[in-house]
Amino acid sequence: MAMANTGDETHNAEPHDFMSFDEQSGVPLFTQLTINFMKTGPSYETALAYVPRDNDVFVTTYARSGTTMILQTVYQMVTGGDMNFKEMNEVVPWIEVCSMLGQKLNDDFPKTNPRVFKTHLSFDEIPKRVGGQQKYIYMYRNPEDVVVSYFHFITPILYAGREPDFEDTFNGFLYQPSEDESPNYFRNVASWLEHLNDPNVLVLIYEDTRKDRELTLKRIAKFLSTSEHEYPTNPQDPLFEMVMERSSFEYMKKHESHFGDRMIHVDLKGMPKAWYNMPQKIRTGAGSNDHYLNDSKREQIRKVWGKWVGSALGLGEEATYEDVNNVVRKSFAAKGLEF
Repeated sequence: MAMANTGDETHNAEPHDFMSFDEQSGVPLFTQLTINFMKTGPSYETALAYVPRDNDVFVTTYARSGTTMILQTVYQMVTGGDMNFKEMNEVVPWIEVCSMLGQKLNDDFPKTNPRVFKTHLSFDEIPKRVGGQQKYIYMYRNPEDVVVSYFHFITPILYAGREPDFEDTFNGFLYQPSEDESPNYFRNVASWLEHLNDPNVLVLIYEDTRKDRELTLKRIAKFLSTSEHEYPTNPQDPLFEMVMERSSFEYMKKHESHFGDRMIHVDLKGMPKAWYNMPQKIRTGAGSNDHYLNDSKREQIRKVWGKWVGSALGLGEEATYEDVNNVVRKSFAAKGLEF
């Protein structure tokens, strides 16, 4: 196992001007970010063009779906418990943002072996290598909780200086780009669930992961193990115990600065000051969404979920969130990940 770069060494290109205008649309790149969540400009194009190594590991989610928790779990496992970094973005590149930060993905960066990457890309977009052994860990979360969490997270940017509008966020979440096209969140989830049974794809459920972290860690460890290196699945193993501790909410909350986005909020050229007020990422993830979602909104979400995600799994448009979860749970046995 290779230990991570401490963050003192940099791999810089010229940072992209985040407040410049896209030549084709005439829309500021910052505005595009708030709409498409980092799917904009040269950095996004660089991410799509990246050719992974055989043993690269991609941790992927839709935004506000437990990204940091699962990323820390994987990173701690593959590095043997490294915390020698100021911020995780320094050692685990977010591939959609790398070139904006001046980070160059090459043989010298990142330093871990296997290398770990963060992304919010769909399966169709994510870098692949034909015949390669790269692995993908995808986690999804109940859309009812995602839309509320996203609203809280993005409010300082979208609604800086004006009254936050949940209706606007809700409708964009459900129907962007249009009612006839799969919206971003639902397209993202469906794209990965269509590959649920691929041997190099591990799909996790956010709520199940929070409920039984030990079982999740066993599955991740076995999924990442290779003939060259086997990760522990025994809860009494010192590394297993360390990863359990360092990926816990209590530990991550105590060391919150390691998991922030200072590099993104502050270091990007021309970043608006509204970013400085972004909420912290380490939250319990267990709050109520009843204040925002009435029965009508929940039914709207269910219908869109069934239309795109249920149909992608062959369950039909009446499929509920739990119907899909049950299919995902059955996939573990086929991959030898049932404990």
